[in-house]
Amino acid sequence: MKTALIVGVGEATGASLSRNLATDHQVALVARSADCIEGLASELPNCTAFRCDVSDAQAWTQTLEAIETKFGIPQRIIYNTEGGGWGTYDQIDRQAFTQSFATNVSSLLLLAQKWFPPVVASGAPLHFIINSSRAAQSPSPSFTGLGPSRAAQFNLAQALLQTVEASAIDFRMLIIGGPIDEPNMRHMLPALKTNQFIAPNRIAENIRSLFDLMLEGKLEAGEFAVEIRPPTSDRVETD
Repeated sequence: MKTALIVGVGEATGASLSRNLATDHQVALVARSADCIEGLASELPNCTAFRCDVSDAQAWTQTLEAIETKFGIPQRIIYNTEGGGWGTYDQIDRQAFTQSFATNVSSLLLLAQKWFPPVVASGAPLHFIINSSRAAQSPSPSFTGLGPSRAAQFNLAQALLQTVEASAIDFRMLIIGGPIDEPNMRHMLPALKTNQFIAPNRIAENIRSLFDLMLEGKLEAGEFAVEIRPPTSDRVETD
């Protein structure tokens, strides 16, 4: 059975990913809050909860070590971290802004520094998908709190891929090109129709398909960023 790690598990996308992968993977679930991941771990077979704030380097290092002890280095990793938030430059909290870089960028670097060298040395495959948004490439003023760390994460992921491209490590970014269908987003965007949101289950299915294509070697290097959009053409620019 393959092993997987989901970093950043909440009630929407992370929970859908957990349910999708738990059917045929041993899955490590990481989240800042224990409530969701412990509930999923008790509900789903093959899932183990690891409570951790990945912006805390010491705690994240210890969690990575605990995951490796239990599973070895996972063969599939999904980075679903958030951090930052909505707001223009005059509305955002500077501490939250700074923490978004620790959550989205520094934690990714720490994971790569700890796990990539032994994976490269072993020649074992590692498939890595980062959930991102259009804010990574073209942030709007309302995403000033999140866009810069997303852009830095995007750049770091590209640099990591170029560094390890001769190995069996494969990196992809899944760009979430619209609002996710979850209660908070529904509350923030009450005028939108259902088909203007992206269902969490659809995101999970796309990630599963990407992993299958990576395993089969059917993705070209130029397909680094793959975008998923709402079903309707009436897209709403949320990022």
